[in-house]
Amino acid sequence: MGSLLTTEDIILRVEQMLDALFVPKLSAKEFANGCALLEEFLTTHGDSLSQTGTLDDAVHSRVMAVIARLDQLQKRAAVKAAMPGELQKYIADNDD
Repeated sequence: MGSLLTTEDIILRVEQMLDALFVPKLSAKEFANGCALLEEFLTTHGDSLSQTGTLDDAVHSRVMAVIARLDQLQKRAAVKAAMPGELQKYIADNDD
């Protein structure tokens, strides 16, 4: 099933979803829900990105930035998953 969204629409939506995952004071539940929504969106629309032609420099740079942010997100999720819940709460409560 093809996506009705353009490459730029998909990139913009992923950027917005990533922005929402990096806000201060985000609860573990909100983070997990946001990650699930992002994963679902990429599963649905990710194939459309690989079917595009040559990207111009600006779009290519945005794609590379999104990939870097997804890598950061993956590392952050791994750290959070390995951290006990009480420690996560303590950090969130004391984070300025």
